[in-house]
Amino acid sequence: ITHFEKLLSLDPRTAADLLDPYLNALQLKGQLNRGLEEILKVTGDPSVRVALFARTALGLGALQKRQEIDPFVLPLTVSAQESKRPQDYLVAVTSLRRLGKTKEAWELSEESLRIPMDLAIRGALLLERAEILSGQGKTAEADRLCLELLKIQGLPEQIRQAAERKRADLLQKKS
Repeated sequence: ITHFEKLLSLDPRTAADLLDPYLNALQLKGQLNRGLEEILKVTGDPSVRVALFARTALGLGALQKRQEIDPFVLPLTVSAQESKRPQDYLVAVTSLRRLGKTKEAWELSEESLRIPMDLAIRGALLLERAEILSGQGKTAEADRLCLELLKIQGLPEQIRQAAERKRADLLQKKS
């Protein structure tokens, strides 16, 4: 644990590759909050914090440690807001949605769509919003959002295909 924390203080980007074993060790010792404190202490770059908090929270989610995710939600959100980078917003929104934090994901996506960004990231954020609506059983709203997305000129083909697949899934759920 201490070796990882030393590496984290020296090179946070490299340390991110070793995050999973670090979290496992902290979990075994019942010290997950220590990980949160270390990440906050040493990572001045909000984009690095977004990546670390997202990976940490998703790792905890995969371990079925839902109650231990909550301390990472606010720092993840704040780090995305501080970075002001569209791709960090996308990582945070996607992570929050996957963790079942749909209210937080929706609010952060709404905020993120107010900043300038390329069509690929805007399209991915709109798809995340469609996923949130779909997960809440609002299939008509999700379908409407996908239709709006498909009308955007210059939308990358990958995003267009994902929106079409989402629409097909939504139509299948209706029937």
